[in-house]
Amino acid sequence: MTIEGSIVRELTALLLPSNPIANVVDLFQEELLSRLQTSNISMLPQCLVPDERSRWDPNDKILAIDFGGTRLKFAIISLPQIVIEFNDAFELTYNVVDSAFFNEIIYKICTKLAANGYIKSKNETSEVTKFFVSVTFSFPLNSKGQVVAMGKGFVMTPALEALTVKEVIQLSFQRIISENIGEFFCAVKVCDVINDSIAVSLASKFICKHDSISLIVGTGTNACFEVPYGYLPPCKRDSLRETLPSNYIKETLNFKHVLVNSEIGFIGKDVITLQPFDIHGRVSYEMPLECITSGKWLPLSLKNVLLQYNLIPQDFPKEFDGELVCQLTENCTNNWFNDQYYPLICQIARLLVKRAAFYIAAIIQAIDIITGCKNYNFIHVGYVGSFLQHSTFYQEQIKYYSDIDVELQFLNHSNLLGAAIATYLNKSDEQL
Repeated sequence: MTIEGSIVRELTALLLPSNPIANVVDLFQEELLSRLQTSNISMLPQCLVPDERSRWDPNDKILAIDFGGTRLKFAIISLPQIVIEFNDAFELTYNVVDSAFFNEIIYKICTKLAANGYIKSKNETSEVTKFFVSVTFSFPLNSKGQVVAMGKGFVMTPALEALTVKEVIQLSFQRIISENIGEFFCAVKVCDVINDSIAVSLASKFICKHDSISLIVGTGTNACFEVPYGYLPPCKRDSLRETLPSNYIKETLNFKHVLVNSEIGFIGKDVITLQPFDIHGRVSYEMPLECITSGKWLPLSLKNVLLQYNLIPQDFPKEFDGELVCQLTENCTNNWFNDQYYPLICQIARLLVKRAAFYIAAIIQAIDIITGCKNYNFIHVGYVGSFLQHSTFYQEQIKYYSDIDVELQFLNHSNLLGAAIATYLNKSDEQL
């Protein structure tokens, strides 16, 4: 037996689950239902699933903002046709999250919209341009819409802890417009602030109609799906009711479904066996499913494995990220690795992705059971995330491990589209 063969056999035994996927699906289902009842971090109902489209004035404009990391995206979106009229993006160089942070963002957005004719100066027009603003905010929020935690290098300041993201952004718009009223002759109402998984779900349902599950497998791992309102424990029902308009008929909730932002990265503490090379600080223990499936953590596990078997030097210069793993699983030409070990490194990368696909397939099927999907031999999953999008091998393995047919459909611009759709569906008759 060669050394390479010995390494592959050892890692295969460590990584590939020995339990049938049906057993893991059952365990995941139990954990999801338990978290739905008890967790204050995951499985939070975010908004009602609309069953009809509200009236919409075609002259109203939706400005969608996607705050997902160090690159901020925004767009002007027309509905109901779902047309992106204009979109742009810029890098965020200021990482301290305070009022100045949001003021700078809003000023840049207004400046770019003005440069492209979407905001007029007071000298150009006597009619105020009106915008309804909807935001996808890809960091954990509590039921009140306040930030729970920040990551990706951002530092939250105590001064904003008492305010909701919606309030902060509305205040920033008011300040920037009032300070530049001659330049930015417009009025803004911030309508919705939603999580990225909710945005994916709304985009999926609005575009594809029959999708039952929305999935994120990129830097992180998350999912969103519908459950009957009656599944919620009393505390979550109360929190959800507090977010509804005062004229909403509370009794109708009993006949509704709700969208659940599941934060599935937290799933698997008693199911997934982490190896020493999977340990990346507290996150590995707190979020085992995300740790072994996401484009942030899986590549670091690969690096640790290669270091463990001395297949790369300690000072290896190439960053391990999702793009590199995708290249290795497809056995693409690569100049970073020793030719002697390259086939073995590709095999190891594929083993890690196979393990990830097994658990993603299991969580998809567990969610499908909870939602009570009627298509028992078929699951349509709308997804986002560059890691899964660019890894054909990952997609193929998810389908391979699934006991039923899984169709994966990538949803481009879903964070922007989902935010706009939320405002389009939920907007009341009140005017700016």
